Amino acid sequence: MDRTINWTSKSKLIILIGSLFFVFVHPNQAQQSLIFRKNFSKIAMYEVGEQVSFGLKAEKGRKFTGIIEGIEDSIIHFNSYSVLPSEISHIYVDSKISAWYMFRYQCSTLFKTAGAGYFVLDVINNRKIEAPTVMVSAALIGTGLLVKFIIRDKIKIKRRRKLFIINR
Repeated sequence: MDRTINWTSKSKLIILIGSLFFVFVHPNQAQQSLIFRKNFSKIAMYEVGEQVSFGLKAEKGRKFTGIIEGIEDSIIHFNSYSVLPSEISHIYVDSKISAWYMFRYQCSTLFKTAGAGYFVLDVINNRKIEAPTVMVSAALIGTGLLVKFIIRDKIKIKRRRKLFIINR
């Protein structure tokens, strides 16, 4: 029995062993995500390429909006700056978060539309403008505007509301 291995078999064996080393031994890079957790059942996940708006503890009153370009163990990278999750004081409501508060963020539009609709339908039906119609529709539109001013479009990060980075 001949135990010699020709060169092509050796090179194939080396390539196979090297490939297995990188697949099984070399640490794999997991994809990291930024997680905003309101409570145990409501979680919003932001990944690389998604837009997020937030405020920083050090710069009160300033809104930062950017597309996430990279996430490391404890740093979020945007186009021209990097931020630690612990430096973020609040997150502005976006489509992922507003779904949690459907009535809260939709009622302003609902009241304003109902007020305008009530006024238009009553004028069409009665062919004249009446004082009670104006009062009811004005009250509905005013409630819609008031709700828009009362309900904030940002959520503070405190107590149970957490912002952190995970590996997926």
